Amino acid sequence: LLGGSGGGGGGAGGLEFVPGVRNGSSGGAGGGGGGAVKLVSGGTLVIGPEGKVLAKGGDGGSSANNNSQFGGSGGGGSGGAIWLVAQRIDKRGDLSAAGGQGHPNFVNGGSGGAGRIRVDAPELLLDGTAVDQAAFAPSTAPPVGFFGPQ
Repeated sequence: LLGGSGGGGGGAGGLEFVPGVRNGSSGGAGGGGGGAVKLVSGGTLVIGPEGKVLAKGGDGGSSANNNSQFGGSGGGGSGGAIWLVAQRIDKRGDLSAAGGQGHPNFVNGGSGGAGRIRVDAPELLLDGTAVDQAAFAPSTAPPVGFFGPQ
């Protein structure tokens, strides 16, 4: 189970007034990659209404402005991995492995890619109501990409 990759840093901006010496701004830092988490329960795993299971990528940092010589903003980190294993999963809160946003200042950084979510449970519930895989999958960000053994 692996976490996500960090986003790329923004490139430096500026002009060369003296050969080999740049006068400009540094780029923004890339966002950190999302982590990895595996939750296992022998019974019911409840993600409560105020609960959050997150492996989201971090947002990219801003570049600087030095006399209108803009550096590139940092890209968002990719989402990580979430793996849930239980007899029954009742999702009432937030479950997300979304990628981070690129910073929008000056020269936009790109957004990080989505992570992955796997669910191994024969019984699925949303807010206490039994649902099938087709209804459960889009309730997460990104949608559940793999349902394991039932």
